[in-house]
Amino acid sequence: MTRKESIIQTTKELLKTRTNLTIKDITDASNINVAAVNYYFGSKENLVNIVLKEVITELKTKIYHELLIPSNNKGKNDDTELMINKAVDLIYAFSEEYIGVIYLSFIGSEGNDSSANILVDEFLTDSVFLEQLFKVFSEITGITDKTKLAAKYIILFSSFGVPLFLQSIIPTITNTKFKEYRDAYVKELVKVFTN
Repeated sequence: MTRKESIIQTTKELLKTRTNLTIKDITDASNINVAAVNYYFGSKENLVNIVLKEVITELKTKIYHELLIPSNNKGKNDDTELMINKAVDLIYAFSEEYIGVIYLSFIGSEGNDSSANILVDEFLTDSVFLEQLFKVFSEITGITDKTKLAAKYIILFSSFGVPLFLQSIIPTITNTKFKEYRDAYVKELVKVFTN
């Protein structure tokens, strides 16, 4: 692994738990100085943006494999619930694993407005991804109206923030209670998709 790849990997690991990542955090964990970050990436913000794009691309790949490729079932309510559960499971697992990424995406970082746009760009403006996802949603739910599909997708997209919001609202939440909230949230999402 090159030094550049090592810095990216270390930053990726830091973003699993850190919501306010500093250049000092990165340099200390990577055993480098600030000049090395600037040499390889130009700035901490560029490095963080590279890492954000990488981890979000990994998530999109998982979504392609879990939701888009196996779309052979058409128009069954059970499939809607299964699809919502799979989507929320993927989003929740990502949000819990990369709380720093979610924090940066929803709240941003001082002086780094572009990091807040990466998640939105990847999930709300990638027309190829959206077209494929809407096709699957349409097949499973029977909804053909693109406006309704878009509205339902935006509600599903909000799932990214739920673990962060729950953590902020209820910082002492237990895993059992968190599962209850998640299950209630999925139940409501299924209602939204089937209405």
